[in-house]
Amino acid sequence: MSQTDHDIFPEKEKEEAKRKKIAEINAVTANTVIKAIIDKYGFENEHYQEDCVNGFRFRFGKHEIDIKLLNSLAMKWKDILPKLLELVSCRRFISEIMDYIKECNFTVIDCISSFPNIDISYQYVIYMNGITEIYKGLFPCNIRGSISIPDGVTVIGAGAFYDCSSLKSISIPDSVIKIGESAFSNCSSLESINIPEGVTEIGEIAFFGCSSLESINIPDSVTKIGKKAFFGCSSLKSINIPDGVTEISEIAFSDCASLKSINIPKGVTEIGNSAFFGCTLLESINIPDGVIEIGEGAFFECSSLKSISIPDSVTKIGKSAFSGCSSVQSINISNGVTVIRNGAFSDCSSLKSINIPERVTEIAICAFYGCSSLESINIPDGVTEIGKRAFFVCSSLKSITYSGTMEQWRMISKGEQWNEGVPAKNVHCSDGDISLNS
Repeated sequence: MSQTDHDIFPEKEKEEAKRKKIAEINAVTANTVIKAIIDKYGFENEHYQEDCVNGFRFRFGKHEIDIKLLNSLAMKWKDILPKLLELVSCRRFISEIMDYIKECNFTVIDCISSFPNIDISYQYVIYMNGITEIYKGLFPCNIRGSISIPDGVTVIGAGAFYDCSSLKSISIPDSVIKIGESAFSNCSSLESINIPEGVTEIGEIAFFGCSSLESINIPDSVTKIGKKAFFGCSSLKSINIPDGVTEISEIAFSDCASLKSINIPKGVTEIGNSAFFGCTLLESINIPDGVIEIGEGAFFECSSLKSISIPDSVTKIGKSAFSGCSSVQSINISNGVTVIRNGAFSDCSSLKSINIPERVTEIAICAFYGCSSLESINIPDGVTEIGKRAFFVCSSLKSITYSGTMEQWRMISKGEQWNEGVPAKNVHCSDGDISLNS
């Protein structure tokens, strides 16, 4: 019995093979059509191909026009292109050429570039309306100023505007439902952007390195914000996360150094690893009831955060989750937590008090390392292990209370230097005081 196509290829590979075949056919057709039209006019031009695009460049005085035409739309523009070329060959004014292009429902992107032997250089990147996806390579990296995406586009694809460092603003139509991976990565001049209602997904690294972006409105339709989506948006001051989002992904807002406040909706159940890593101006945050997990380094070095309340729904606080939150004075840990993990509250140098819930069984390595303002702590009798350097250099810790007996205290496994630099000499147990090192 012979194998079927389905046996040989997974569905995804079959679709990709089909897409490539269609693209190859479109490229051959478009190349034939465009050459037949261009050759008729005989002026000097540079014909090129990029991914799913056929294009050509020609000069008009001190201007250069760059036309990019999607292969899949070749039959739509074949009747329009001849007149455009006729206008060029007749040396019509550039304004007249641009007016004709706009009348024909082309979209024109005007950007400055530099070309050899031209004193004043302009590049007009032109593509025809009718496309449904903006993909990498359709626009040049030297786009500047503001642009509008035509209505009808549903996807801003992966890397669509990657490295467009001079792009300042962009208008996205209501037809768009997805912003893909790296769509606006490294658009370092992008100051504003509207995300329309209807967008359901913001892909990974979508706005990575958009260091001039000050504000962004995420509509209620969004249910997923990908990893590193706003990583390095160092000018972003505030952001509202819609109610439909259930997870703050890894590194989603890491290094948003100007972010002062953020609203986390009630539906969120997980705050991912390093989600707010390095948000040094973040002063307050509300962790809603319903969050189950706070990931590793989630609020690492949020040095302006003043207070932290962790709801009872939280059962896991990751390693170094609040490490370096040097302005925090008090922390309320939820009753659902059983382990205070490695470095969870290390270097919280202003921390004066903290409650350790009854269900905690382990205070892990460096859990409160460098909490130099911590004056007192209550350790529940369920704790069976205190890790290495758990209270290392807690130089103000003068009072330690343990809810169990002296014998139970002796039974606790204690790591090396767990109390190095702690001024307290004894532990207050339920049946008397005992030496800290017992």
